[in-house]
Amino acid sequence: MKKKILILILYFLVNNFYSQNCNLFCNSDFEINTPTAPANTITFLKALKGVSCWNTTASDTMIEIWGSGALGVPAYSGNYFIELNASFVSTLFQNFSAPPNTNITVSFAHRGRLGTDIISVSVGPLGGPYTTLGTYTTGNTAWAVYTTNYLVPQSTSPINMSLRFNSVYSSGSSPSIGNFLDAVKIIGAFSPNVSLKVLPAYCPHTQLGAANASIEIVSGSPVFSGFTYSWSPSPANSTSAYVDKLTPGIYSLNIGSQGGACKATRTIEIVSLPNYTYSYSQWHNNCISELKGETSFVDFVSSASSPYTYTWLPKGGNNPKVIDLTPGTYTILVADQKSCTASYNVSIAAFTPTALSQTTFPNVFTPNKDGINDELRFIAIEDCDVFSITIFDKWGNKRFETPDIKLKNWNGLDLSGNLVDEGSYFYILTSSSKKQYTGNVYVFR
Repeated sequence: MKKKILILILYFLVNNFYSQNCNLFCNSDFEINTPTAPANTITFLKALKGVSCWNTTASDTMIEIWGSGALGVPAYSGNYFIELNASFVSTLFQNFSAPPNTNITVSFAHRGRLGTDIISVSVGPLGGPYTTLGTYTTGNTAWAVYTTNYLVPQSTSPINMSLRFNSVYSSGSSPSIGNFLDAVKIIGAFSPNVSLKVLPAYCPHTQLGAANASIEIVSGSPVFSGFTYSWSPSPANSTSAYVDKLTPGIYSLNIGSQGGACKATRTIEIVSLPNYTYSYSQWHNNCISELKGETSFVDFVSSASSPYTYTWLPKGGNNPKVIDLTPGTYTILVADQKSCTASYNVSIAAFTPTALSQTTFPNVFTPNKDGINDELRFIAIEDCDVFSITIFDKWGNKRFETPDIKLKNWNGLDLSGNLVDEGSYFYILTSSSKKQYTGNVYVFR
């Protein structure tokens, strides 16, 4: 019996973005991980975890999120903005990767809270030194949008940078008040690569749908942040770069940069291919004298992930070969070295033995060494039982015996090795289950 188990393989395309205005910043509008609360709320959230991608130098690591309309202040873009002075005078920053020797444009919206507030913007490699791009002064009656340019230094590989917004001055006497910030972007004319990396099915004998895909936006080796993902048709985690449990078919992936015009679409196809087979054979241990049981052997064939472990249910042990199974249905659980599992059912059919008929026993043989009928053979007895035989002459003298007629047949010689006389002899045939058969056989010379 043969069965084929299918696995999944992802075929993929690798393409580039054309040179576009790509935003390298993540969570530009402070919308990701922000609370779904009424628009007029003010909330303090942990940096990075509560407000994705953003960090702060404040000792309590809190970022103050304002919902649009809170205390009469609308967001410049989206539903939320931040107040730079949360509990302390601090610096708000985000790290990003940029191609070397590339012009980037930094843009942001700024507004004072109680009056005129002042911030400075600086940028540089992680850990510094940081270059000040400018100092910006804004009143509290309206948002002001500022832009400034920066040339990423020359390097042989992409540079990990940090853009930092520093509180310089705020109206009022409290260090926890001042400097609203929104719509932060870093725009550059980039051509990053889009690579669809394939993770094949982890378990070669799983059902369809056990494939993994991952997406990375790369330039050299770093992964650019600030991109969105949308898979169609939608698998689980369809807005993530990583998706799995894909059934066979064609999937499209739309990639975009948050707040930028950097977009791309890619297509992958998942096809099912035969890759794994298994077979099993079973032997019915069918004795004519009695039903002793069944044996079954299962043989798995695969090019990877061996060796295997086996578990038979409801009984049978932990080997691929089992013996003495009574009729019924058994399940074998197979696991490879990666703990991938599969299960298969094996049915052992019942067997009704036929009664041993003495009409098939021989009643004559001719031990004359002519090669024809020279031995006494009980051909109707199957191999699964053991029969002994004892032969007597007409006076009751024992002339021959053997514990197993399959190993030694009577060739007409007595216990001393002499050829017996022509005539009739009496035998007792005894099975290993202690069942006896008797009869007569005639020896012709």
